[in-house]
Amino acid sequence: EIGGDIGLKDYMAGLAERTGHIRRWLMFLEEHPLILTPLCFQPSLAPDGDVGEAAHVKRVFEDFLFQTGLNLLGLPCVVTPTGLHEGRPIGVQLIASRFREDLALTAGEAIQSQVGVLARQLWARTG
Repeated sequence: EIGGDIGLKDYMAGLAERTGHIRRWLMFLEEHPLILTPLCFQPSLAPDGDVGEAAHVKRVFEDFLFQTGLNLLGLPCVVTPTGLHEGRPIGVQLIASRFREDLALTAGEAIQSQVGVLARQLWARTG
């Protein structure tokens, strides 16, 4: 319902557009091999916050499009929590070039070593 149906011509145009995005990202990542971004541009969802009518689900998807869109381009991304905001987890996303998962994983590990394991903080709040 959200995406709708597309024909072959539109599908092919979408693939061509995706290829252009991949090319631009790969060129950018040649100069900047690791990118740190917010995970989402909205506060973390409440439990079941992604459940609802089509319009609500579409809005949730759009809020997380930056995160999912990079994966659709085949770029390795690591998401790591950085703390809590108003009792909900927040985090960052680390983006690397194709086949450079090692850069993103190493950076994610460095962040976690400074922040700690967020699950422990969450469990402490409920205990």
